[in-house]
Amino acid sequence: DLQRDSAYIKVMSLSDINTTYLEGMQNPEVSKFLTSTKTEKVTLESLRLFVSENINNTSSVLFGFFIEENLCGTIRLHNTNCQIVDIGIAIFDKSLWGKSWATEILKKVVLFAFENYGISHIAAGIDVNNVGSIKAFKKAGFTHVSSTPKKYNLGLAIRMEHKI
Repeated sequence: DLQRDSAYIKVMSLSDINTTYLEGMQNPEVSKFLTSTKTEKVTLESLRLFVSENINNTSSVLFGFFIEENLCGTIRLHNTNCQIVDIGIAIFDKSLWGKSWATEILKKVVLFAFENYGISHIAAGIDVNNVGSIKAFKKAGFTHVSSTPKKYNLGLAIRMEHKI
């Protein structure tokens, strides 16, 4: 369909930061499972700092997910200098939830990571209550490997991994 044909992923730049990104990250339904939004208030300045830190960090890459030039979510690879790379995703356009976008995006970014970083594992920490995210990661080839307390006493997280 046209919407899927006009979708793309690219490395985020400071010029990609906009009010849609801010509103998405401030939306309680979107941010309730994100650790960073639990520890600090999200502002345009904090988003600029986050994107800038990822641009300047050689061990992470922050991608934006766009449909028809509209930023709809972010995907981050971090610890890319390690054997097990960590991945996180946030789709803040709620109209896209439950439509397999996260699975498609994860598959593309996982393939990119395996091809570009010489790794054998990618891991994700996911809030045990984030059923949609767990389902998307499973469909993208991740398996549940453990359960651990989340950072900042925010409940239980599961660790999922994808291997070559």
